[in-house]
Amino acid sequence: MLELDLEAKVRALEAFARRASLLQKITAALARAATVQQIGDVVTAHGHELFGATSSLVYLLDERRQFVELASVAGATSERFERFRRVPLDADVPLTHAVRRGEAVWLAGHADVAAVFPAAAALPRGQARLEGVVAIPLCTTTTIIGGIAFSFYGDVPTFDSVTRDFFSTVCTQCGLAIERAFSFEAERRAREALQKQQERLAVLAQAAERLSSTLASRHALAELAKLVVPRLADWCAIDELAPDGSIRRLAVEHKDPQKVALAHELVKKYPPNPDAPHGVPRVLRTGETEWMPEIPDELLVATSTDEEQLAMARSLGLTSYAIVPLFTRGRVIGALTLVSEGPRRLDEEDLAFAEHLARRSALALDNARLYEAAEAARKELHDLFMEAPAGICILRGEDLRFELANRPYLRLASRTNVVGKTVREVFPELEGQGILEILDRVHATGATYVASELSVRLDAGDGRGPTERLYNIVYQAIRDAHGAIGGVAVYAIEVTDQVQARRRVEALAASLAETNRELDQFAYITSHDLKAPLRAIGSLAEWIEEDLGPAMTDDAREKMSLLRGRVCRMEGLIQGLLDFSRAGRSKASRERVDVGRLLTEVVEMLAPRPPAAVILGEGLPTFDAERLALEQVFTNLIGNALKHAGRPDVEVRVGARDLGDTWEFFVRDDGPGIAPEFHERVWGIFQTLEARDKVESTGIGLAIVKKIVEGRGGHVRIESALGEGACLFFTWPKHEATRA
Repeated sequence: MLELDLEAKVRALEAFARRASLLQKITAALARAATVQQIGDVVTAHGHELFGATSSLVYLLDERRQFVELASVAGATSERFERFRRVPLDADVPLTHAVRRGEAVWLAGHADVAAVFPAAAALPRGQARLEGVVAIPLCTTTTIIGGIAFSFYGDVPTFDSVTRDFFSTVCTQCGLAIERAFSFEAERRAREALQKQQERLAVLAQAAERLSSTLASRHALAELAKLVVPRLADWCAIDELAPDGSIRRLAVEHKDPQKVALAHELVKKYPPNPDAPHGVPRVLRTGETEWMPEIPDELLVATSTDEEQLAMARSLGLTSYAIVPLFTRGRVIGALTLVSEGPRRLDEEDLAFAEHLARRSALALDNARLYEAAEAARKELHDLFMEAPAGICILRGEDLRFELANRPYLRLASRTNVVGKTVREVFPELEGQGILEILDRVHATGATYVASELSVRLDAGDGRGPTERLYNIVYQAIRDAHGAIGGVAVYAIEVTDQVQARRRVEALAASLAETNRELDQFAYITSHDLKAPLRAIGSLAEWIEEDLGPAMTDDAREKMSLLRGRVCRMEGLIQGLLDFSRAGRSKASRERVDVGRLLTEVVEMLAPRPPAAVILGEGLPTFDAERLALEQVFTNLIGNALKHAGRPDVEVRVGARDLGDTWEFFVRDDGPGIAPEFHERVWGIFQTLEARDKVESTGIGLAIVKKIVEGRGGHVRIESALGEGACLFFTWPKHEATRA
């Protein structure tokens, strides 16, 4: 397999070398050919050697581009192709098809040829059939001038991408050679009309001088129009196709100033219609020259919108015109118009001159646009540089001399005039701080220096002397096109206030953390110290009851029971305070929580006494959350609903709904309800709506719920009215949120 691959690669290389050699050979022959006929003969003579074609033909479009005419043929007798010497462009044959569409035709196999071009396939060569055909449009740098056809009555090559590129390259070389031949022919005709040509050349020379003497080329184009009139035309106008699609007149010239004024009045009163079928709009649209050797009155009638415009057009006495597109970089940017009046007529030579002048005008106009765009970009860049949200400066040379500094840099540096001075002259206080040495090293080595919160002592000129400032700094070497270091770019942002603020926040955070630790310790000690005497009081009450036994009166027993209840309530308050102080401050890791299962466990732990019931809704989610915190919230809410229902058959329902980034849960009961004026109060610490002797409660449960939920980015709310039960809602983020 390796040997087969190697042989295939060798064959491919040999084929490539053979094609390269043939291409070099034909390119050299085309370079020596001086006429169109010679160029066509070069291609057709090498058709078989280059491509294995049976016959090769070169056709050129006629002047009106309605026919293609045979320029050269090889591989066939002249009698065979006598009736094909001049072929209508709309004929259904491969070559005219390629020329019309501007696309090559590649057909391999008699069946494929017959399917697309049956008339061509029906032309046998002796006993052989037409097995393949290639037709490629022949192009110059600007337009299609004809086509080349190769016929295959034997073996047909494989038209892969390499083969097609080879065919196209040869045809391109031929097109360029023909274009060169056309230029030679034009020069020959120019020599025959030397006197007129000298006049044209003089105009072109002067035009070139004026167009190249300034970057404000729009003004130079107006001067160019003056050069043309009246030596080469009676009128000259230059129009620009603006970026918005409108037509903008740059210049119009005539030897009679009154006619110039009339022309301006015409354009002002009758602005050009971009969709007009004639004139400048059509040339700008199509990119095609429009030449009228004799202007008929019918054209004036057709292009006038009313009688007044027609009368004004007739009064100008126009006899012929040529409108040439201004082409540059493959697009039309304007049009050059030459017009004659009286006995003068614009001929083909005048048209050629207009096209030549148009190329220079297009270059000048394009240069003007590029210059304006560059100036606009430079100004925008300069404005961005000067108002960038950071201090930027450019230091040049080994002595690091300021070339440019934007306003933020001057504000950061507390300086006003630095351009032209060295860093050491502007900032003498930097000596001994290591900054100057870093800049020298960046300039010497090209290594970029980056620093965050770099401490620099600068003199603000306020009489206090150098004071510390903090900067985020980048020093980067500036290199020329050859890689040589010519300076250093400085990028600086002062972060003094931000760093000082962050340090204050860090100090406050550390202080807060210490306070929290002390609070936890205090809560633990307080809880322990308060619970100990309470437990002693409770034990003492039990001992007294045991000692007195039957001797205790009913009133004494009631008071002892009340005492033990107060002790239990105080213990609950102490524990509630401890729980509240800790709620939301410690954060457990997130884990996958099945809320339905979690609620089942909570209900089992609370164990509501029948007929009380807790009903869990459908669609309870499973998501990542802090299980213990969520369990504490549900425990407090459900326990609160059961405790304050005021009825043994209370029904508590728990459900959830998806709010996108969060889950909203609710706990609804059918108890006595809560008046709207108490909706906010119930979330406060130690807040109860009933006397503690009636319903034992610390008033801390809902406060803990609120603290836990809001500490994880959620919120709580209540919907209730007296006699209608209560529904408490809370949201819980699906993803970890920043804690408040």
